[in-house]
Amino acid sequence: MRAVDDQGWSVRLALLTGVLVAATLLGAWRVSGSGPDREDPATLKLGDATLVVTHVERVTGLTADDLGGMTHGIQGLVPADQTMLRVSVVLTAGTAAADYDPSDLWIERAGTGRAIGPVGGALGRGSLSARASISGAVSFVVPRSGARYVLHAAGTGGSIPLGQVDEAPPGTGHTDDHGDDGTQVHEGNHDHPRAKP
Repeated sequence: MRAVDDQGWSVRLALLTGVLVAATLLGAWRVSGSGPDREDPATLKLGDATLVVTHVERVTGLTADDLGGMTHGIQGLVPADQTMLRVSVVLTAGTAAADYDPSDLWIERAGTGRAIGPVGGALGRGSLSARASISGAVSFVVPRSGARYVLHAAGTGGSIPLGQVDEAPPGTGHTDDHGDDGTQVHEGNHDHPRAKP
């Protein structure tokens, strides 16, 4: 009788082990299929690398009062009527080495087609080894107009929403121009050469 119980226990243990091995293999297969090569609405291709936005920080500008009236000659100054969007990203290479250039990125006020190029950041042009990744940030300066912005990359049709900026208080700063859609265009905005037509 004991031999029959041991044999039944062994069969159950073998079946349980088989199920656990199958579940582990299925999980590994699903994880390997969800790497950076997949098409994800929150990713863009930047050159041969895959870009994922990890954080968007909105930095409002300074008023003349904040600077004691000393607003001339300050390099990189973002005036109070503008916001700097600092977009933190992770770039990942797939199964092959990947070249990338952050100057191929631009943002637009959602739906307008008017491209604004990056003004700086902590990510330069480079190359990644296969399956390598790098973190960095790219900065854009936009009007504080309450608009929503999206990120684009050259050669791709996709975009990543970056959120909405606030509105500047009345009488803050000055504007230099008005865009075709009636929005104020500020001196700090730079049209991107790869803008959509």
